[in-house]
Amino acid sequence: MYPNFEDYLNHADDIRFAFNASLPAFQLADVMYEFYEHEDPSKISQWKCLVDFHKYLAEKEPAYLTIQSIATAYKHLRPKGSFYEIGSPMALWGLTLPADDLDLDSSLQGRRDVIARRKDGTQVSVTDALTAVINLWPRILPEEKPEQR
Repeated sequence: MYPNFEDYLNHADDIRFAFNASLPAFQLADVMYEFYEHEDPSKISQWKCLVDFHKYLAEKEPAYLTIQSIATAYKHLRPKGSFYEIGSPMALWGLTLPADDLDLDSSLQGRRDVIARRKDGTQVSVTDALTAVINLWPRILPEEKPEQR
């Protein structure tokens, strides 16, 4: 998760890096839940199912929903119509995704960033959303005790 986030910060106006950083930041919930479901169910017993865990994460950090939308769009990428606009080689400047109605584009006004335009019209900095979610995980992950041999 951290290497992808650092790559994104070094290329914060490239939507490919935004996708690549968002996916593990979101997928960690599935990985964590699945791991503890089999290894130590007491660590996840407060949530009935994975969906409840995702809801909990969104309550703890609202930016989690933005990262979830970006990651889900990446997993189920289906352009709306027959094309999407590419502003320069290797950088996707605009894309409308029908499943979440999430529109992503790069903004060169001010800082380097990818801006997620949500269905309700609000705009969110992917850098800010990713930073919030990355900072959420150390508070969520259970403390591990070293194995005694």
